[in-house]
Amino acid sequence: MHKKLKVFELDIAKYVDYNPSYQFPKPLLPCIDGRVYQFGVSLTSLRLVGVNIMDDVVNYYLASCPNLEQLCIRGSCLTKNLKFADPLPNLRVLEVSNCPKIQSLEISLTNLVSCTYQGSKDIFRFKEIPNLTELTLGGDFARSFIYEPKRHTSYSVQLVKLVLNNLIVDPYLRIHRPELPRLGSLEHLELNVMLPIGKSIHFFAKLINASPLLKELTIKVSYISFLFFFASLIVYIN
Repeated sequence: MHKKLKVFELDIAKYVDYNPSYQFPKPLLPCIDGRVYQFGVSLTSLRLVGVNIMDDVVNYYLASCPNLEQLCIRGSCLTKNLKFADPLPNLRVLEVSNCPKIQSLEISLTNLVSCTYQGSKDIFRFKEIPNLTELTLGGDFARSFIYEPKRHTSYSVQLVKLVLNNLIVDPYLRIHRPELPRLGSLEHLELNVMLPIGKSIHFFAKLINASPLLKELTIKVSYISFLFFFASLIVYIN
């Protein structure tokens, strides 16, 4: 059976609280008849949500699954230091999100097409990603994309689709045109925005103007109290 396994998904997020207790097992798994086998040789997609997975187990699957095309790690409390680097010729879709104890994340993948990341702006680094065209960001990294565009110029110009989630907008900061993200290839833009009550979304006009090829725009707005806004802003600055 392990030779035919191509897609493995385990999503237990709705059954656990903020601290998942289930740990993804070591690569060696027991069969019913007592034998031990390694699954993953034919694996093309591995998706873990609300599951703890240690760094060495992630590295094992990266090294042992030559056909792996999609990898999702979301909500793991044991993931701390990850590096995705070639040779991983088939890995095209990658997500690392909501891993509260992660300390470093580096991505250098020639064939990566789509990436999702939600977390701190200070631990995440893109290096060589020449084919990346779809990017989904959340948390303060999404905010950094808007307010610190110079940090993202090495790849923003090649993006065709961009999604910014949980973007807390500061209506008191101005974005000047020379400092806008370079979005010359962008065709699809989705913004999931959190705004203080009473503030306008006109803030995004300059961002839209910086995307000359834009074909599709989706904006979803959640209004929040000023108290929540300032608390979130303090967390971001710190």
